[in-house]
Amino acid sequence: MPGYQPSEGVWDFDADRYQRQVLQRIIERSDEMGRDITLEAFSNSPPYWMTRSGCASGASSAGNNLPEQNYAAFADYLTEVVKHYRDNYNIVFNTLNPLNEPNSSWWTEGNTQEGCTFWSETQSKLLEVVGASLDEKGLLDTTLSAPDENSIDTTIESVGMYSNSALAYLSQINTHSYSGSKRANLRELAKSLNKKLWQSESGPLSWPG
Repeated sequence: MPGYQPSEGVWDFDADRYQRQVLQRIIERSDEMGRDITLEAFSNSPPYWMTRSGCASGASSAGNNLPEQNYAAFADYLTEVVKHYRDNYNIVFNTLNPLNEPNSSWWTEGNTQEGCTFWSETQSKLLEVVGASLDEKGLLDTTLSAPDENSIDTTIESVGMYSNSALAYLSQINTHSYSGSKRANLRELAKSLNKKLWQSESGPLSWPG
C-alpha cells in the first residue's frame, strides 16, 4: 500500500488516488440512495521511515516496531490525512484507528503484509497521543476506535489495560473474530464503558461453511 508520506517532510496525497476514487463513489451512491454511511480510517503500519526496522511489515524480531519518540510523528501523520480528506474532499471519517491486530507476533521485517506490533501496555499511550492530535487540529467529528485485535479475547485484554485518558478518546471498540470465545464478555465490557462495538473482520478462516 502506498503511504502519503514517502519520506520525512514529504507528502504525496495522490499516492492512493484510485482507492480514494472508489471511496468517493461509494459516498456518492449512498447519498443518491438516501442511506447513511459510516467511514473509518485505519492504519496497518506507520510509514517505514518512522519504524525501528525501516520496514512497514514489522520489526526485525517480534515486538513493537515504532519507537515511543515517534508516537507524536505517527499521530501527526494520521490526523493530517484525516484533515486533508475533510478539507479537500469533504470526507469526514467517523472513526480513526491507528492499530491493526497490534498484539501479534507475526508482524516481522520482510513479511508480505504491512503490520506493526503494539503490545497491550503500549497501545494506551499511542491512543492518547493520537486523540490529542485530533483535538489540536479541530477534528472533533472524528473519534478513535481500537484495537482491532485478531482475537476477541485479546481485544478484552488490550482494552482492559487502557488508561482513563485513552478511553475518553475512544468511542468504539473494534475486534476481529478469527479466534477467541468471550463474545458475551466483550459485549458486556463495551456496554460497561458505553462504547460502540464493531466486528471489523470476521473469522475463523477455517470455517467449513
